[in-house]
Amino acid sequence: MIQDIAPRRLANEYHGNATPQQDDLVLFVRGQEVAVRRVGAKEFCLPRVGECEQADAQLTYLFSLDNHACWLAPECGTAVPPAGYELVHNRALRMEHRGPRELMYVVYTAVHLADWYAKNRYCGACGSAMEHHPAMRAMRCPSCENTVFPRLNPAVIVCVCDPERNKIVLTRYAAGRYAPIDALVAGFVEIGETVEDCVRREVREELGLEVKNIRYYKSQPWGVAGDILSGYWCDVDGDPTIHRDASELGRAVWAGPNQIPGQPDDLSLTNEMMCLWRNLHQTPQAGKYSFYGWQSADVLDAQGRTPRDLYDQLLGLWCAKTCAPRMRDSWSEQNPTLGQCSITAFLAQDLFGGEVYGVPLGDGNYHCFNVVGYCVFDLTSEQFGNRALDYGSAVLQSREQHFQKTEKRERYELLRNMLKSQ
Repeated sequence: MIQDIAPRRLANEYHGNATPQQDDLVLFVRGQEVAVRRVGAKEFCLPRVGECEQADAQLTYLFSLDNHACWLAPECGTAVPPAGYELVHNRALRMEHRGPRELMYVVYTAVHLADWYAKNRYCGACGSAMEHHPAMRAMRCPSCENTVFPRLNPAVIVCVCDPERNKIVLTRYAAGRYAPIDALVAGFVEIGETVEDCVRREVREELGLEVKNIRYYKSQPWGVAGDILSGYWCDVDGDPTIHRDASELGRAVWAGPNQIPGQPDDLSLTNEMMCLWRNLHQTPQAGKYSFYGWQSADVLDAQGRTPRDLYDQLLGLWCAKTCAPRMRDSWSEQNPTLGQCSITAFLAQDLFGGEVYGVPLGDGNYHCFNVVGYCVFDLTSEQFGNRALDYGSAVLQSREQHFQKTEKRERYELLRNMLKSQ
């Protein structure tokens, strides 16, 4: 998603006493447009302090990207971007697939703050001119002491599932430049409404469906709309016939795993949820590899390896010593992944990030696998042969809890050291 920029970091702590430095970034914003210079076919850059004519006192501190502050120039029309930079709509940057991702995150967040500053120049209580609060990210009225903080619009992204038919609802907006792109049900939380009630209401209004089993996934800042998005899964309750609200949606259909292409980029929570569901419910394909999720296991570690590359390396490392003790007598070179799931999943997490999930096996144990964004892979699934695992029922696993078992931590360290020595 757009905020996934590690090892880079956008730090939003407010530093009202900061002063602009030569290489700091400067954001010139006009509505949804930002001053950028397109570089090549897929990149862009932002102005820096040394290129701008604005005095330090005219710049407003926004946040920092790594060790460089980002500043907001006076509203475009008052301030002119440096030569060589043009005002470009943030949507155009996204549709052109421009990056790097950390600058897209900077742009989206800057648009959010610029809009808030522009709309809070005067006090809503007494009409006096507002001033910057000296210690907090806030605007303060010197006349009546009214203090205004940045506004966040809570909204939901909802993936409506039909477990019996193995499908989810894909939508498309009724109009606008995003209309041809698949999405999920979305909407704003109303005053006096819980987030869960918002999920129910939005699905009912847009699709004419009732839902149950509402469960939280994760959140995302989406600055160009001033949103904080919360993603939820839910299951259809009763009749699955869709009654689309044509004023909101141009399309709403039930789709199976093979009917979900995903969005053109991986910036949005919507896309991550769609593709994660697809990858959790996909039908295994024949190919060089047999482990679950091999066909979409394309994330890279610091050395440029994919999970497929890691699998190739581990094939020569898995052994009886790294196998869970209760399964050790059954381990063989013909079934090398037997009893290796948790230590392998946490080792893969070290390399690729993401989370480790576990499929309940019905005997009190869990089979561990990896989820990195919407990339799902299970490097040790082959031990189950033709048994189908219900990856959609998996629950998050804790490294700390697993490694409370000394033997498991020691097996993990043994496998990790064997991999490092290759």
